[in-house]
Amino acid sequence: MLETKKEHVLNHQKVLVVEDDETLEIVMDRIFQSIDSSITYKWVITAEKAIAELQTAHYDLVVADFSLQGKGTGLDLWEFCQERFPEKPFVMISSLGIDQFFKLVGDYRISPLFLPKPFYTGECRQVVGHLLEQA
Repeated sequence: MLETKKEHVLNHQKVLVVEDDETLEIVMDRIFQSIDSSITYKWVITAEKAIAELQTAHYDLVVADFSLQGKGTGLDLWEFCQERFPEKPFVMISSLGIDQFFKLVGDYRISPLFLPKPFYTGECRQVVGHLLEQA
């Protein structure tokens, strides 16, 4: 009975993935499918496209790389989300080391949840699953 409730909570959730390394799409797809086969996601490669998506469609979670193509970074996207959608779960992924990442985040009182790449799929699955359950 508890499993049925969990599946109901996660049904039809949408994730926006902002990542310019499209080879990760297979990994992320497997992670989402292992959490719940009804999760759908949109893959974009720039912060600008992500902002346009967030302004026109609802997403339950944003997963963004720090370094992106185009002008904006994942941190710029996170700032946009903090201003417009402060309750929206957000996960930053990056090949930056954790120390480098927090140096770049610097003076912010809060920072996005961070997963360093390469990440363990089990760890990513646990983080994403938890955030989607809370959304």
